[in-house]
Amino acid sequence: IKFLLCLLIDLWTGFTTFLLPKLGRQVNLINNYGPWAVVTGSTDGVGKAYAMELAKRGMNVCLISRSVEKLQATAREIETKYPDVLTMWIQADYSRTDIYEHIRKEIADLDIGILVNNVGIANDCPESFLNESEEFFWRIININIAATVIMTSIVLPGMVKRKRGLIVNMSSQSGEIPVPLMSVYASTKAFVNMFSTCLEIELENENIRVQCLLGGWIETKLLDSYTGVVKLNRRFLPSCMPNAEKYVASAVNTISSSNNYTCGYWAHSLFMVCTQFATGRYLQGRIAKAMVNSSS
Repeated sequence: IKFLLCLLIDLWTGFTTFLLPKLGRQVNLINNYGPWAVVTGSTDGVGKAYAMELAKRGMNVCLISRSVEKLQATAREIETKYPDVLTMWIQADYSRTDIYEHIRKEIADLDIGILVNNVGIANDCPESFLNESEEFFWRIININIAATVIMTSIVLPGMVKRKRGLIVNMSSQSGEIPVPLMSVYASTKAFVNMFSTCLEIELENENIRVQCLLGGWIETKLLDSYTGVVKLNRRFLPSCMPNAEKYVASAVNTISSSNNYTCGYWAHSLFMVCTQFATGRYLQGRIAKAMVNSSS
């Protein structure tokens, strides 16, 4: 009975999160949240796809990333495709901690409705914790944890003052499922999950939403070194690995649902439901084997 009840709840959640928004009108993001979106890590992969999708829906976009050349190219692409949309860009290396005062000054006058905390890194390839360097530990903590916290602290006061806003924190299913040979990365995503949940409760009376996206495997440059995992997904779960554009289009649609803790894409959610009923040791063993194959 417990199994069937959980299954019914998961099916209903999937219906209201992914199918129902497609049947109704698109949410007017500007009316609901404000005219500007800030996207970190916005020149490649999911971050760039978010910037393009939000611009497609009429929002002005502030791009923040490390490469000036890529920032300029992405801004030009948005302006060419969506001439009514304004863009601005800020060069920042999130592995450093001295960048935030400059960012704060640059965006101080923007009416920011949506913040997408997307910037993040993972191991170059699956690696034992003992073989990782202290430099890598600080880098991944600064980019995956500190950037989310500090960017939120910069943008949130304006949202509270205006009584509207949406914070999207890009997390990962690895924050819920143990991932051997990526222990620090998975732990940073577990932090993002808990931070999002706590912040959502704090802000429930401020008309500000906090959405945490537990994305699965997405076809981006991040997967270039993970051959074992990619082969496993392509063989058994081909629908579970969308490209960035397909994933983000789905994720943005979920904004209209009431579910703030979602995978963002139907196949990723289905995978998460299946893992809930899988034997823990078996699942960990399969993941560990795939990671070892990727590292060899």
